[in-house]
Amino acid sequence: MNKNIFILCVCSCFFIMAFNSVMAKDSSPEDYIGYWIDEYGKLTDPAYSLKIKRIRSIFKKMRKIILMSHLNILNHAKSPSLCIRSGHIIITKKAIDICYNTPDMLSGDSRMAFVIGHEMAHLKNGDFWYANNDSPPPKKHPQKKGQSLPQLSLQEPLEIRQKKELRADRFGIVYMSFCDFNPSVIVDSNGINFFQDWLNISGRLIHIENDSHPSPNKRAQDLLAEIKTVINHLDYFYIGLRLYQLARYDDALEFFEFFSSEYPCKAVINNIGLIHYQKAMKKLMECDPQKAKRFKLSTAIDFETTAMLFSNNDRNRYREGCADDLFDDAIDYFENAYLHDKSYLHALINYSSALIMSGKYEKARGIIKDDILIHDKQNPAAINNLAVALYLLGIDEDTAFEADMFKQASQKLIRVIQQHPDFSLAYYNLERLQNIRKRNAAANESWDNYQAILQKNNSPPTKNTIDSKIIESILCCRATIIRSQELNQILSRLKLQRDWQITGQHQI
Repeated sequence: MNKNIFILCVCSCFFIMAFNSVMAKDSSPEDYIGYWIDEYGKLTDPAYSLKIKRIRSIFKKMRKIILMSHLNILNHAKSPSLCIRSGHIIITKKAIDICYNTPDMLSGDSRMAFVIGHEMAHLKNGDFWYANNDSPPPKKHPQKKGQSLPQLSLQEPLEIRQKKELRADRFGIVYMSFCDFNPSVIVDSNGINFFQDWLNISGRLIHIENDSHPSPNKRAQDLLAEIKTVINHLDYFYIGLRLYQLARYDDALEFFEFFSSEYPCKAVINNIGLIHYQKAMKKLMECDPQKAKRFKLSTAIDFETTAMLFSNNDRNRYREGCADDLFDDAIDYFENAYLHDKSYLHALINYSSALIMSGKYEKARGIIKDDILIHDKQNPAAINNLAVALYLLGIDEDTAFEADMFKQASQKLIRVIQQHPDFSLAYYNLERLQNIRKRNAAANESWDNYQAILQKNNSPPTKNTIDSKIIESILCCRATIIRSQELNQILSRLKLQRDWQITGQHQI
């Protein structure tokens, strides 16, 4: 055993030495942030302190795209903004001046978010070049005559480098929209062109033909085409929502996945996860209806996407694993949406529900308390799920948690009812707990209240308002006209059986 450990240690040492040797051979001082800080210095001007604080907040919001990225704000550099191999993004005073040359700070924030997203795209794609000379020359380490930068990208044909810039633009505007920044301040069909502003304010009034960056007009046209593509895909998202409400989960999944292939935002990832959750519940109803109907957990479909910016029962008696794989799929998607944005409420609620249905009560409790209630102490959906998780945790023989949580769970549900008297799930779950404890009178009262809430919330609309109300609830805040012919064409392209109709036109 000791001999094997010794051999492993020796091999590890050789590997580390070889790796460091390769890095030393292929790297340059410019690959490390210390070089840039030494040469140009950190930006410490008090006049920029407020903007620096805002930029760091923007970066913190966007950093989930590339977790290993770091932000550095310097006086100057060889370009107003750039990224280096060690994972650092550099923003200079000039970039700040360009981005915040706007009537309001929010527009400046969105411009800066695009610049950061653009550099993140370069970082993610491995595009590195530090040869632009827009800033003062280095102070301490002048380039030796004949010395060449070890950036392979500099040796690439100009056409390839320009394509990489366009690709970074496309990713940049998608990244900024993921984080709820406004893409219309970058380009729009009315002539806004951030690239031209960047060129003008940076001191270069005309575009140089052999520049590694495409012309401002070319970049704007390319981004407008990208935005148009996302907008054209929005119908897939909205139809997926309607199919979900009709319990057409397989069909809805096709639409959501098609939309996700173009724009994988947190909303569509959450909704895909919720479809897997509902399919798991459907399967559970077939193989273990008692468990499926035991409690009602909170779930949340997301109707909006950032693309619109542009009894003490023995647990073992249940049929273990009859829908585990489906719940696992749901959990994977909810975790993905959660990682996109750790304050994203829809994914967190759904994530906790899937964890509870998978028997992971302690983890569900932690998610609810640490990620939801810490920000929204009165959230009824979260408290409802917390009550169920606590009760099930108390009767779970597979954990070291030994306590009767009936009282605590009941009190939480009663609190929800008092604060949100129309929240039907709390009545249902309270009835289940009371029924388990044979408190029949109280259980009957809770059940009657539950039925009354259902009847109140589901009063049938008149015939003329059925379709418009469904459409309005799904396409909330969408200023467009939905035509049945357009939807039929989309359905036909995806080869889905059409057993429902949308008639006429609806101005939303």
